[in-house]
Amino acid sequence: MTASLIPEPTENAAQARNVLLLFANFGGNLGDILIAECTVEWLCRSYPGCSIHIHIQDGRREEALVQSFAARHPNVTFLPPMAVTPESADGANLYQDLLDALRGHDIAQVFSAMDAVICLGGGHWSGVERPLFMAAMIAVAAERCAHVSFMPHSMASVIKDEVKPILGPCLNRLAVAAMRDPLSLRLAQALGVRTAVLVPDSAFLTARSVPLRERPNATPRILVSLRHNSAGATDPSWWEKVPAIGQQITDQGATLELLSTYPRQDQALTTALQGKLGCFVHDLPDLDGIFAALSQADVTISDRLHVLIMGTLLGIPILPVLTLGKVAGYVDYLGWDVFVPSFAQLDWNRHIAPLLQSWPERHDLLRRYAGAARVTLETALARTFPPALS
Repeated sequence: MTASLIPEPTENAAQARNVLLLFANFGGNLGDILIAECTVEWLCRSYPGCSIHIHIQDGRREEALVQSFAARHPNVTFLPPMAVTPESADGANLYQDLLDALRGHDIAQVFSAMDAVICLGGGHWSGVERPLFMAAMIAVAAERCAHVSFMPHSMASVIKDEVKPILGPCLNRLAVAAMRDPLSLRLAQALGVRTAVLVPDSAFLTARSVPLRERPNATPRILVSLRHNSAGATDPSWWEKVPAIGQQITDQGATLELLSTYPRQDQALTTALQGKLGCFVHDLPDLDGIFAALSQADVTISDRLHVLIMGTLLGIPILPVLTLGKVAGYVDYLGWDVFVPSFAQLDWNRHIAPLLQSWPERHDLLRRYAGAARVTLETALARTFPPALS
């Protein structure tokens, strides 16, 4: 349900704990929905009875996704969209202008009413305006709330010069600035973030019961999920190589399937790939469908981070396509040894065959990694949040 901007006092105010989740993305990317869902599930398990409020990033709200999430989590309320208009839009002074506007905004009163403010994880800090707005929100939240933390996130590989001097002072206000891969951790440390720690992605908190498998299918199922701007996809030579990739897979007696965790954004690329490959395309609007499809695959090829993480949770051998820094960071953290720089460079013998040949061992390795990641994540969070919420 949608809440008024300032939460109403509860009948049991002495025991109630109000938690605000900042920077949620409900714009259509199911990976971001998974982050929000796992965070809410963890809060409900760890702090029964807490009241959870969600702030959605400006421009990243699809009402159907909000209503679906609210139906699954009746203890969650969503703050209404809020307009923050600084007096000037002068780039040199934008951060200070945003600080001034937020300090006089109702959101400052919301921060004061919270026992904890948790910034949701994801890929952050790219561009200029959005990072400066996020930094200003964190600064004002820290002024009003005693406990502000950042769930595991990744730093953009390129931080704009306007943002660099803000990030260190901003993130050092947090109890923990959790980085979800070693590349992001090193970048944060280089920018002077003293509170940065390495913690696995929030998705490893999932409460989902994932099916166990002992062996691959007799006819291997190869599932591909590529981003709309996958590296090379705008190059005609990239497309010239795609039919040969499909032919390699079918020549080996395997089947090829496509899916997207962000259908609206990836539709053009997925449709074009289907035309080149002549393969089946999954139409899956929710996380349940994505997990079900992935659980039946034998190898998952993707440059979407949460497709790779969901494959890890299921123990399905993954073939990361390293078109994004956060995917390269995940490969580094996982210590995974089979990956490809671009989908157009995919080769059955070098990439897919090794995964199938060692499938049971890799299945066990990924499941063990997922279990260890969850323990690491929950331990790190338990050390951070009890003073604020218990």
